[in-house]
Amino acid sequence: MITLRKVTALRTCLVFSLFYGCWSEVQPVADSGAVEIWRAHYSVMNKAVTEGQYDGDKFLQSVRFFDRVTGVGIRYDLGYIGPMVTPHTAEDLQRLDAWFSANSGYLKWDPAEGTLRDRRNPSLVLWRKPEKPADGLQ
Repeated sequence: MITLRKVTALRTCLVFSLFYGCWSEVQPVADSGAVEIWRAHYSVMNKAVTEGQYDGDKFLQSVRFFDRVTGVGIRYDLGYIGPMVTPHTAEDLQRLDAWFSANSGYLKWDPAEGTLRDRRNPSLVLWRKPEKPADGLQ
């Protein structure tokens, strides 16, 4: 038997789902080329933090990549032997994870131009593939 309480609950559920469905923003699907480039740079950073072994040039290239694309500054020390990971670098990786979760669907890789762009502002080039990339990185 349908009671007034059930009707009210059903109506509330319907109104909520209509409101939420109309007003929630659906993030676009992540571009596979953009994800591949992100993972290559993230791998360098993650390996530097977790294993402590890394190539200084690749590390700096990844730092610059994330700074340009996300605006998240990676904290590191520049010593006599090159860039060195700090305890803050691990925190920065967590900030990159959060940024990527929220924004990965807006990144668009253009292989013909070698550029990474934001789908919300396609005229803006976030990053351009270097002429001579470091080993394994783009």
